[in-house]
Amino acid sequence: MLVLIIAPISTVATLGWALSTHSAVFITVSAISTVFVAAIYIGLVLPIRYGLDATRLVVRFGLVRQQIELNDISSVQPTNNPLSSPALSLDRLQITYGKGGTKTVMISPRDRAQFLDILAERANLRRHGDMLSRE
Repeated sequence: MLVLIIAPISTVATLGWALSTHSAVFITVSAISTVFVAAIYIGLVLPIRYGLDATRLVVRFGLVRQQIELNDISSVQPTNNPLSSPALSLDRLQITYGKGGTKTVMISPRDRAQFLDILAERANLRRHGDMLSRE
């Protein structure tokens, strides 16, 4: 979370400093940087939402929407993997899906227990604590 906060704060702080210098070059460069960081956050980061319907898990992050068929999910397990993923927390669930379980996505639902209960029921998965599986 700290990494995600540093970029926008530093670009806005730099823009504030540039405005105080009255230098057109500094103001222009820092304004472009601020707009660039904002565009990345709007396009790839915010909002992050997860939803379950009768047949799919929908993961939305920024302008990207990923739909995973519930029947394709083979397992769900807790992870603290720091790799890039549509989750703002490192307290994540790794969802393995696809033919042969070759694809994964990591998410961090607010109410993990409720999410796992609903996912287990809708996807016909067995729950073992914070883990789900087809076996």
